[in-house]
Amino acid sequence: MILSLAVALYLALLVSFVYKFVVYPLFLSPLSKLPRAHPTSPILPAWYWYQVRRKHETRSIVEAHRKYGPVVLLSPNEISVASLDGLKKIYSGRRFKRPGWFVLSFTNYNTKNLVTMSDTNEHAKRKKTMLQIYNKAAVIRSVDFHKLSSVILSDRLLPVLDAAAQTAKGVDVYELMRAVAAEIGSAYEFGLQNGLDLVRIGREEARKEYLKHTWNKMQEVGDHKASKKWLEVHCLEICTKTDAELKGATLKNENPIPSSERTFPVAYAHLDAATTTEYPTLSTSEKLRMVASEMLDNLEASREADGVVLTYAMYELCRQHQIREQLRKELNGVKLFANALPRSLSVTSELLQSLDRLPLLDAIIKETMRLYSVAPGLQRRDVPPGGVTVDGYFIPAGTVVGTSQRALHRNEQVFTNADAWIPQRWMKSASERASGEFDPAKWWWAFGSGAMACSGKDFALIVMKLILATIYLKFDTEIVDDTGIEQIDDGFMSAPVGNQLILGFKSVN
Repeated sequence: MILSLAVALYLALLVSFVYKFVVYPLFLSPLSKLPRAHPTSPILPAWYWYQVRRKHETRSIVEAHRKYGPVVLLSPNEISVASLDGLKKIYSGRRFKRPGWFVLSFTNYNTKNLVTMSDTNEHAKRKKTMLQIYNKAAVIRSVDFHKLSSVILSDRLLPVLDAAAQTAKGVDVYELMRAVAAEIGSAYEFGLQNGLDLVRIGREEARKEYLKHTWNKMQEVGDHKASKKWLEVHCLEICTKTDAELKGATLKNENPIPSSERTFPVAYAHLDAATTTEYPTLSTSEKLRMVASEMLDNLEASREADGVVLTYAMYELCRQHQIREQLRKELNGVKLFANALPRSLSVTSELLQSLDRLPLLDAIIKETMRLYSVAPGLQRRDVPPGGVTVDGYFIPAGTVVGTSQRALHRNEQVFTNADAWIPQRWMKSASERASGEFDPAKWWWAFGSGAMACSGKDFALIVMKLILATIYLKFDTEIVDDTGIEQIDDGFMSAPVGNQLILGFKSVN
């Protein structure tokens, strides 16, 4: 009798197990109706984990969408979406929250920032605050941005490239582009006198030390936890110095910058004032950490994104001589720019507006961001109560859903020869471009979309155009060593596998 009961209980448990983990997900669950990246996707995450382990996650997702359409089941509880309907329903508002692990990974000083805020109203207020200083009009007319970018490009970057051209010595442009992007970003945040000093001749060791920690943290290699801590301490020290300066304290400054070249800490001062108003009960140290968390997040985004895009843009320009010459011709047409170099660069609102209107320069940046996605992995979101229907498929609450820049940008129905770098695709007239659902502009998702889109988009585009234009008006480039130029495409932020790209520079008239 006891044995019979035990057998019956065992069989009941077995039937329950088979029903819950095999029959239901395979045949009865709403997710059972979705196309599957692999036959076992509804019941096991093994296939997906295997792709992640061998660093083929993103390319496997792209191939799955090419085979099975815009909605694909990757594992029992994870779905990839690559469609305009998905972008509209998942990312247009703030209902779909980022998963907990993401919040933990991108929180600095155990203090939330724009990327990790979950409260809808709080996020909306912070984004509005940041857009006030990072929108295109604000950056273009900022006299502080004019001054700091002129100094960094003329007095720091160009002498490095001049020396390389004279000595015929190769330059690691992945290292240098991240450094110059970090300098411009930090100077806009903290002022030239407090910002990073990594680019100029003589600062090579400081540059390598700083970028070693950024590489460890972003790629989660080496002692990445120690590097994350190092970067937090480093940024907090800058914030403390900037805060004291704003309050009138006199501090020793290690940066050898003449007083005539000091600039106002635009971003820090703006957010500090907004934080004081919005969070009146915070202590001085809590407010400092809140501002520092935002400053560090902004700095890392601009450094990594701009660095990657500029590196791959220069790589492709080296390989396509004709486009390189067309770009130089276009740049020479900007008299404010052509007349200034090679002596010294004086950035003005008029210059920035002129560069922003150049069609080929714009196309080069756009096409590089399309082909070499800065954040190629899935931008995951938790499906809220009530679920969502995307492209005719119902996705229940509690499911993890995400869209990949790479999956959108490699859609052959939208981008002909999607795996090739073709800037001209962005220069077609309205009558030549596809319209409606297959309009390339609608599928270009380099900065995200909706409420959670990147607030630094305009700033990033202005900085990248200014740097690339400064380099190619004065120099020609050639590949010296592109070993490892293949892109790491499975992390949240991409990078060259070899962590370098060595180019040679030659001065041009």
